[in-house]
Amino acid sequence: AEFLGRDLAKIAREKSGIMKRHTPVITARQSELVGAVLRSEAQKTGAKLSAYNEDFRAYVSQGRLVFEDDSQLMDLPLPSLIGSHQIENAGVAIAAAKALLISDKAIGRGLTNVSWPARMQKLTMGPLAKTAQDNGSQLWLDGGHNRHAALAIAASLADLEAQDPRPLILIMGILANKDAGGYLDALEGLAGGLVAVPIEGHASLAPPILTELARTRGMETGMADDVTLALSRALDMGKALGGKAPRILICGSLYLAGRVLSL
Repeated sequence: AEFLGRDLAKIAREKSGIMKRHTPVITARQSELVGAVLRSEAQKTGAKLSAYNEDFRAYVSQGRLVFEDDSQLMDLPLPSLIGSHQIENAGVAIAAAKALLISDKAIGRGLTNVSWPARMQKLTMGPLAKTAQDNGSQLWLDGGHNRHAALAIAASLADLEAQDPRPLILIMGILANKDAGGYLDALEGLAGGLVAVPIEGHASLAPPILTELARTRGMETGMADDVTLALSRALDMGKALGGKAPRILICGSLYLAGRVLSL
């Protein structure tokens, strides 16, 4: 948004610049306005547009992923990524793979083996993961940094909470030019606490400001100079909230996520 602006129609037209004559274009679900712009631009350039929910769709049935388009119904394994939104993402990827003439067998293997570091990634290795495990906690990592990402994260966390109820504590660092308030709005009511951290080497939002934003959304708050100390404080915060050992999510920035994965 920094570079393209906030006019959705203008952004859609700019992105449509990649369309080429007789070339397939696959799009995820869009607003009515953006969808109309994409269809118009595809018609102008002679590109073949396929849109989610119009030309193809994907859904879960009996523990499997079903993909449908005008020519085929495919029964596939569920993607090995956390979150209900990954079903739609998988549908878009399958439509693109079919346009590239990738075989059904290879598509199935891709869904089974896919991984996306720092996108609702459960941390099971490294010093942070060991500390969490030693305390009976779960540790997750997501580098999303806007409200849209936070809504997807919230849906995934709600699913996890339904399966295994635990207090949720955020360890969060976010760049100063991002919408931290909008991000936290999506997690209000899910997260019981937040420990704010700076992001070394980047212009991150000051932890006192981030904690104030969290406090106004009903969260317990704390600050730490780095993620290792933040984890210790998050564990203490979770214990104070009672119940099981907490589920802890490190979030707010891909820069922060990269730092965590390098430890």
